Amino acid sequence: MVFAPKRDLWLSILIWLCVGVLVFSAISPFVIGGAEIIETIIVLAICVPCAAFMLWIWLDVSYELRETDLYIRMGPSRKSVPLESIRKVNPVRSLIASTATSIDRLEIHYKAYDMIYISPLHQEAFLAELRRRCPQLKL
Repeated sequence: MVFAPKRDLWLSILIWLCVGVLVFSAISPFVIGGAEIIETIIVLAICVPCAAFMLWIWLDVSYELRETDLYIRMGPSRKSVPLESIRKVNPVRSLIASTATSIDRLEIHYKAYDMIYISPLHQEAFLAELRRRCPQLKL
């Protein structure tokens, strides 16, 4: 079962603003002119991949409850958490850098001391499904 991420508006605006600045920087040598060809190529080679990478990270986020694990995907990053290792889940509000795209997050404790943050759009449905699959879970 795949769960879409919750995305905060302020963070969406910030990401899209950064992408817009990078795209504008990439095309500005063509619009404004005056730049040498090598400078234009360098700007394009830096700005376009950075904008694409930011969009990849922002748009390619999902949380999938598989048969034996929780599979977290965010751009190039992939994380698999075995369901039997999940000990505790706490709802939190946090700005700590993580695979969550909202400050309304779930803090998942697994194995002995590992922890990861996620932000499924429908937290209650996610928790209900996780509770069904993980009888050892503490909420």
